[in-house]
Amino acid sequence: MKISLIKPLQPTNQLSAIAIAILLLTACSNDTTATTDAGNTTQTGRRSNVANSTATALPTRVVQAESSVAVDGGLTLSSPLVTVAFESSGKVIAINVTPGQSVKKGDVLAEINGTLLRDALQKTQESLVLKQAQIDSSLAPSSKSSLDSSKAALASAYAAYNQAKQGTSAANIEQSLIAWNQAKNSLYSAQLNRDQNCGFNASTPQNERINNGSTKCKVAELGVKNAELNEKAAQQKYLSAQIPPTKNDLAKSWANVLQAQASLVSAQGAVSDAQKKVYTLQLSDAKLAVERAERDLAQTKLIAPCNCAVQMIDLTLGAGAGNGVTLLDTAQLQFHTSNLTEQDVVKLNTGQGVTIRLKAFDKTFSGKVNSVLPISSGTQGSIALFTAIIDLDKPDAALLPGMTGQAETESIMLNSKYKVVFAALTLLLSACSNNTTPGTFSGQSGQNAAAQQQRATSAPLPTRVVVAETSVAVDGVLALSVPQISLGFEQNGKVMSISAKLGQTLKKGDVLATTSDTALQDAVIDAQMSLDSLSASIDQQLTPSTKEELAAAQAALNAAYIVYNSAKAGTTSTDLASAQVSLESAKNSYLSAQVSRDQACGTSTVSIGCQSQEAAYGNAFESMIAAQKKYDQLLQPVSKDTLTQAYASVASAKAKVDSLKAGISTEQGKVNQAQIDQATAALARTKANLSNAVLLSPCDCVVQAVNVAVGAQSSGTAFILVDLSNLQFKTTNLTERDVANVKIGAVVSVRLKAYSKSFIGKVSAVLGQSSGTQSGTALYTVLINLDPTTDKLFPGMTGQAEVAI
Repeated sequence: MKISLIKPLQPTNQLSAIAIAILLLTACSNDTTATTDAGNTTQTGRRSNVANSTATALPTRVVQAESSVAVDGGLTLSSPLVTVAFESSGKVIAINVTPGQSVKKGDVLAEINGTLLRDALQKTQESLVLKQAQIDSSLAPSSKSSLDSSKAALASAYAAYNQAKQGTSAANIEQSLIAWNQAKNSLYSAQLNRDQNCGFNASTPQNERINNGSTKCKVAELGVKNAELNEKAAQQKYLSAQIPPTKNDLAKSWANVLQAQASLVSAQGAVSDAQKKVYTLQLSDAKLAVERAERDLAQTKLIAPCNCAVQMIDLTLGAGAGNGVTLLDTAQLQFHTSNLTEQDVVKLNTGQGVTIRLKAFDKTFSGKVNSVLPISSGTQGSIALFTAIIDLDKPDAALLPGMTGQAETESIMLNSKYKVVFAALTLLLSACSNNTTPGTFSGQSGQNAAAQQQRATSAPLPTRVVVAETSVAVDGVLALSVPQISLGFEQNGKVMSISAKLGQTLKKGDVLATTSDTALQDAVIDAQMSLDSLSASIDQQLTPSTKEELAAAQAALNAAYIVYNSAKAGTTSTDLASAQVSLESAKNSYLSAQVSRDQACGTSTVSIGCQSQEAAYGNAFESMIAAQKKYDQLLQPVSKDTLTQAYASVASAKAKVDSLKAGISTEQGKVNQAQIDQATAALARTKANLSNAVLLSPCDCVVQAVNVAVGAQSSGTAFILVDLSNLQFKTTNLTERDVANVKIGAVVSVRLKAYSKSFIGKVSAVLGQSSGTQSGTALYTVLINLDPTTDKLFPGMTGQAEVAI
């Protein structure tokens, strides 16, 4: 449908003054009729005094028409109530506050039992002391006595090796022969003693000799057996002394020399830088454990995060840690308007002075305009309403959330061309003052009630000029081109700080809030220490081997070779003879213990002496069994498993020697690099998680809502942001007959109720889905992009668009 209008007369200052005068004179009369052109709504009747129906009258105020903005509202918290809870579990042992009590930031609200945490702290402290002592000992230079001992051990090992290399001397062989002869004499003497005690004589055949069973005879018999063993051992020693040293004997002796030498060099040498780095990391790890234990213990106390008042306590003495304590931070109080119209919202400026009159007090409070929430809070009639946020200037009264009242801005500076109008206005107000009855309307005085009511129900649009058959006029509303942005933390935790406030304009990347990042920081520290420890270990591998390390590794290899060769060679005759002597000796000891037991016990088995000999007898029996087992093992051939295990030890020792000489292999280098890459990636992940503890603005936006408070747990939506950079005008009553004539890119003149001028834009899109019907005719929505402007535009503002066709 084409719409054409006759161009109206342009008002002059005089005509404006006359028009306002007529309106005011009509308003002052007993029967008043006011007509508006917005929606063709007519309001007739005498001005009502609403003050009589309100519960509480506000302080009297005087407002010049159109020179200030007066709106209703109430005190509201800028962020939700603060609920603080224990981060550790435990039984509540103290509650230090009561509902309604005022607390200071840092006050202890309640405590839980921390016995287990104190024990854990003590253990970490003890571990730290022990680790420090161990490191100090390793770094300390060797004492003179330790060096002397190492030197003596090396000298002894050298002497033993030289002796083994030279073999047994003639003097030692002669001495062994003498010892053997002495053992034979002792055996002959023991035999004579036995024959005498047992009643044997030389003429009695051996098979006819009868043991008389006396105790003396038994003891003498045991003496003979021991003498026989000694004689046999002396003979074996004499024979062994004449055998030259074997290759295994020399290798074993030389391994002892190398080990003693490595010990001495190690005692004389200093700790390497790579090892010192490892010690430093170990000590840092122990200190970190103490710090974390101290932090955990500190969490047994519930601390107030603000200067607040206790609203509710959800804790019980003797019970587990509950939901905590809810606090009210009155420092977060602001005055939020409830019926600020779109015509008046554009008149407000940040920092503008405001007078606040609350129903609870007979005095006024001062404040300043902080910001305006960009999204309309609703409508009144056909007019969009907005919420202005007003900060109070340190009120000297006990203000509480929910208190209601009225806010009035300071007088607005007027353009010079309207001074004539307000001069006439002043005269007319004075002329009709006798017919004005003071009162209130929605919290306002009677002087300004009718004017405010008229602005809330009607809003004439700016004068427009339309050429017939060239445009389409449709109603509409300003809307966001992108949806509101709901932001929440990716990591749950206690909110530590909030940097963004209601109505605040943000830049992309600005910090909105932070949460407790203790666990995330711990993860970063642990990942960093893991990477550092791995790097230190690899550095040790890359450090050239010292002569001490090579000597020790070579000694270990020699020892492994000796064990393997011994196992491969099997039991030697010398070892077997030695084991046989040990077995016979154990048997004699067993028989001797048996005789002693019989002598001590006699007819009584309860005496102390009998019990002692009974224990000795038992021990002798166990020793005999062990000697028998060892002897039997030596008689067995070497098993395949024994040889495999011995050779595995050789291979491992050899690999270490080769590694120390050649350094790390290419393959090991690849393994090391893979481990480093893995640890580096783990560190990067923990740092990325840590960054999630800080919530950043994703755009140049305005804060519409704050749903978190300091001290509370972060969950769900924390902030709602609005991007005002690309507002669009959306039509609301474009008919199906007109939509066909609208073209993309068509020039549009938008006239908003809040302004006395027009805005220019272009059609960006026509939505294909019908938005509804009106009198049987389908309606469609056209989106119009406005040209950049410095004027204040908010979503929800209403007006009319002239679309060129």
